[in-house]
Amino acid sequence: MRFLNEMIQIPVCTFIFIWVYAVNVSAGEIKGVVLFSPQSVKTQARQTMPRYPHGKSRELPMHGIGNTTQAVVYITGKFPDSTFSTPDTQPIMDQRDEQFIPYILPVLAGTTVNFPNNDRVYHNIFSFSKAKTFDLGKYPTKTSKKVKFDQTGVVKVYCEIHAHMNAFILVLPNPYYSVVNQDGKFSIPDVPAGTYQLKIFTGRGTESEKKIIVNDNRTTLVEFSL
Repeated sequence: MRFLNEMIQIPVCTFIFIWVYAVNVSAGEIKGVVLFSPQSVKTQARQTMPRYPHGKSRELPMHGIGNTTQAVVYITGKFPDSTFSTPDTQPIMDQRDEQFIPYILPVLAGTTVNFPNNDRVYHNIFSFSKAKTFDLGKYPTKTSKKVKFDQTGVVKVYCEIHAHMNAFILVLPNPYYSVVNQDGKFSIPDVPAGTYQLKIFTGRGTESEKKIIVNDNRTTLVEFSL
């Protein structure tokens, strides 16, 4: 009888283990589109960005393909597991043609970002933002420097030598974010089921946010109008 009891219990234990594992990995997806109004695009074309904490604000031109409609969509809320691993490959904010590429770089807190200089001139990258203050000093072409971003928030990035160069690093508490593509579309996969705030950042702050519900194995569709 003891042998028969053990034979009966084995399949039951196996079934319970598989069921618990399936619950942990189940997730949904967020898909959507951002509709930029002509006025929104015009406003984004020139940013008012003071380079120094106590300096005067002034308009700095944005140039480069895609800058006028670039945006990042991300979510905030409580997650079953709040411990996230930073990516193995370090993201890059390039310096090319005297501009930062990309204009907005979203990263997970704790990530180290590379700043390669692919111009033929010197650059001196710095920021006085509350989330991260740094000054990389002057460095020549074909060299690179790194900065680790530990604190969440918006980091405004500038070049000491070229006043028209400016960009943003958006340091986020979780990896559930997406860069809006040229068609205004975005997708955030593998989001744990739950209720969240979906926010959009375009360089002028968080212009809009929506409360969303993500269900297991379902796609949540969202539309933003700016």
